[in-house]
Amino acid sequence: MLVFIFPLQLSLFSQQESYYLKITSHDFIERTEHVLKSNPNAKQVYRPFKNIAFDGLDLVFRFDAEELDLGEIITGVHIKHIEYLEKVPIASFSYTPNDLKVELGSPNQWYHYKINAREAWDYFKGSENIVVAIVDNGFLTDHPDLQEKIIVNTAEIPGDGIDNDSNGFIDDYEGWNALGNNGDVYIVSSNSDHGTHVAGIAAAHTDNNIGMASIGFKTKWLPVKVANSSDVVTHGFEGISFAASRGANVINCSWGTLDSSATGKSVIEFALNQGCYIVSSAGNFANEVPVYPATYAGVISVAATTQSDAKLNISSFGTRINISAPGSGIWSTSKSEVAAPAYAFKSGTSMASPLVAGLLALMKGYTPDAEREVILNCLFSTATDIDNLPANAAYDSLLGTGRINAELAMKCLYDYYNLSVNPNEYPETGSVFPNPVTDFFEVKLPAEFTLAEWNLFDVTGKKIMTGKESRGNLLSLSQGIYIIELKTLDGSFLSVQKLIKN
Repeated sequence: MLVFIFPLQLSLFSQQESYYLKITSHDFIERTEHVLKSNPNAKQVYRPFKNIAFDGLDLVFRFDAEELDLGEIITGVHIKHIEYLEKVPIASFSYTPNDLKVELGSPNQWYHYKINAREAWDYFKGSENIVVAIVDNGFLTDHPDLQEKIIVNTAEIPGDGIDNDSNGFIDDYEGWNALGNNGDVYIVSSNSDHGTHVAGIAAAHTDNNIGMASIGFKTKWLPVKVANSSDVVTHGFEGISFAASRGANVINCSWGTLDSSATGKSVIEFALNQGCYIVSSAGNFANEVPVYPATYAGVISVAATTQSDAKLNISSFGTRINISAPGSGIWSTSKSEVAAPAYAFKSGTSMASPLVAGLLALMKGYTPDAEREVILNCLFSTATDIDNLPANAAYDSLLGTGRINAELAMKCLYDYYNLSVNPNEYPETGSVFPNPVTDFFEVKLPAEFTLAEWNLFDVTGKKIMTGKESRGNLLSLSQGIYIIELKTLDGSFLSVQKLIKN
């Protein structure tokens, strides 16, 4: 049955629109393509999700139309072969209002202190194996605080116009431009740095003596350009599907539309089915009106807060919100026509969303084999309750579970996955020195004991290393918290304790 997901008029439209048309079977692909391409008013006809069979997304056509009689399309394809026809939702970014200024005297990166990022980094400093995709308007990819953190597709030869790795995307070396169907993700609009700013919040190069730190620390990022030169998000869902197809662990969408979409919903479900965490800004409308993709099931919807944990005045709110994060006066990477590197303050839910996305990437890297429900429970359950603040009296239960607390989220994972190897169950009369350790450590036992072996476990309880000498080498391991077990030759002594790798 054909479903129209917008008020359809089978008359001529006076302005160009974009449409998704989903057919019922692969048997009608050639017919549909012929009908669309034969119509002189249908432009840019293609199947944006042709490599994705999930929920029939490979049966979706996209086309632009100006002065088009949709009745001709429906008659040509035949109504019984069309599952639905809908307008492509056009979204807008949650931009910083030009009259919202950071309070004078505030430290540039106050938000890291507010969410206890430093304490979270004591547990783990991120993994280069984890990727957060920034689906946005374009990027200053050569920014010195960003360029080394981009996850590149080494199987692709940039700029040769060939899909070298046969993944369906030509020249996706640094990322993907969903509008141009190419790998050019560089910023176009001379005045906009939204994507660059968002990327820095989630995954800027950290501990490199310049600029800023990011909550994701060592996390890599994937640029996905989805907006035109006017900063209108025209290809947001194509960008999400690319990010999921390229294996992104977390996808950040600091944009939204008031229009729901069957195709968009299917794309979201596809990305979730791929194991992605999808984070989206709740909107800067200061009301409870649903915004998409933030409102789709499975997407983490983020509201914005100030330095005092009050709801940011422009932030949307409501029962659909999952969690809140700082979004007022956020210092991050920017672009400048005069000099680089550049940094700037911006405010809005666009800035809150990548803080959550970066924290999820940090958590995922810390426990890569953790179940999704565990990570999300640790994220939501450890959030700082801000409902009881006088400034939030009107928003009780409308700001999600609270404002993110990175330290407690990481501790939650540590506590949960240490149940199988619990240091509290054993005496700590042996020791490992130094602790924290950078490379080599020494095992020290009381004089009456002889070391038989030591075993090293990750936080999930998985044994990852063992040795029989009193000296160990952790150079090959990522930074983070581990558990070391010490056994004596006669088995009469056992010590289990936490070992931190810097």
